[in-house]
Amino acid sequence: MGREIVRRESPHNPGKRSRLFSQNDVLATLRNHSMWIENIISYTQDRLNICIYEYTEQKACAGKVFCHLYDIYTMITYICGVSTYDGGTEQVEGLVSNYYLKLAEKVDAKAFERMRLLRLLELNNIHVDGDYGLFSKELRWLCWHGFPLDFLPDELYLGNLVVLDMQYSKLRSTWKTNSKEMPRLKVLNLSYSHFLTKTPDFSGLSKLEELIMEDCKELKEIDRSIGCLKGLLLMNLKDCEKLKSIPHSICKVRSLQVLDIRGCSNLMRLPDDFGNLESLIELRADGALIMQSPISFANLKNLSKLSLCGYNRRRSSSISALLWSWISKREAPKENNWLIASVCGLRSLTDLRLMDCNISDDANLEGIGSLQSLRRFHLSGSHLRSLPGSISALSNLQHFKVGCCPKLESLPDLPQKIKTVVVSRCESFRKISLPNTQVQTVLAGDRAICTREQHSRVV
Repeated sequence: MGREIVRRESPHNPGKRSRLFSQNDVLATLRNHSMWIENIISYTQDRLNICIYEYTEQKACAGKVFCHLYDIYTMITYICGVSTYDGGTEQVEGLVSNYYLKLAEKVDAKAFERMRLLRLLELNNIHVDGDYGLFSKELRWLCWHGFPLDFLPDELYLGNLVVLDMQYSKLRSTWKTNSKEMPRLKVLNLSYSHFLTKTPDFSGLSKLEELIMEDCKELKEIDRSIGCLKGLLLMNLKDCEKLKSIPHSICKVRSLQVLDIRGCSNLMRLPDDFGNLESLIELRADGALIMQSPISFANLKNLSKLSLCGYNRRRSSSISALLWSWISKREAPKENNWLIASVCGLRSLTDLRLMDCNISDDANLEGIGSLQSLRRFHLSGSHLRSLPGSISALSNLQHFKVGCCPKLESLPDLPQKIKTVVVSRCESFRKISLPNTQVQTVLAGDRAICTREQHSRVV
């Protein structure tokens, strides 16, 4: 209904509407202006050729030549804006295409010249040719997937921008100068920009809350100025495979709540003061190869979600020693036994995922009972034969999943609040004991082996 109301603003001329959503309307507006410019240029070139021919070949009188020159002058004044294409566009505040526009020709920047009220602009896989200074200075939201240039032009005014989404861009540097003043920017998304090797200078982005650089495969460096982002809430570096370190200045960003470093397979270390991130709630580190451990990790008292998966596919360096040095000053467990006990100092954990961690019976798992806030626990890819009885002390545990543990034979008594237990692909599994309430389903492979009515069963 809202789009129909907008369409009725100008049924026959989409350029005079406040918002353009339809792909056809966007194409019509941009193409019409481009065709108008081309016609003017073509006409001017023809007149100039006639003028030169008549003056040199026909020896035409000065008056006739002057008439042609006057026509050329008139066309130039059109191009310069003395008289412009009357396709409307002054009322356009939002131009959005939900599809990737495919124009055979480039779009002339003059198509945006009269859109002075434009605040929301989405262009995907479009090459705009001309003066980027003609874009509206009122832009609040700019989405330009597949941006074709090496850097954002200096003349493109971004001072009022709140969201900048440049996914799949060809950017090699975010902007040509060292820094850019964007005092209102809150979201910067440069994901899948495979030519970027370094993040931008953040010193001019004081209000930034979300930095998303997923799958920037060539990214090797995070600018030290990231420490200036006192309001940053989310930082997504997933699958930045060439990233080897995170600067120490990140520890100044005490507002950070979510850090995603999944798939950073060459990330060798975290800063020593990593524990200063006192607001950190969620750490996703699946598949990250971290070789140096910050002792301060135990200071992450607000960390509620921790995901550490896939290390059995990494090198043989002991991840158990890493986590143990984070949490405890005691002697590290044996290699490949970085265990649930290693995170027992993180008392705010509600969601713990340990998958493909190669845990064996040599690990001391009794400390798991101290995770009193834990509600979800997923353990997979270990060589355990049994789990410690301290699991029954997890008074808030509601969902427990065990998978791909070929030696696991049984589970201990589970806490009273347990609602869901899943056991899958555990070939040696034989016995489980469940409380009298709230247990919905327990699975072994594809077979349900226990329900509410069956509190204990031997398979």
